[in-house]
Amino acid sequence: MPPETDPGRIENVPVLTDPQNWASRSHPELYAAVHNNND
Repeated sequence: MPPETDPGRIENVPVLTDPQNWASRSHPELYAAVHNNND
């Protein structure tokens, strides 16, 4: 299994490192953030 998919290596690594104000974003912006170029 490649290291980037090994759950033991990524278990406690934060995905979002900067605080976000999700309430300030429109629905299309939130949808795009989740569905477009989300690796």
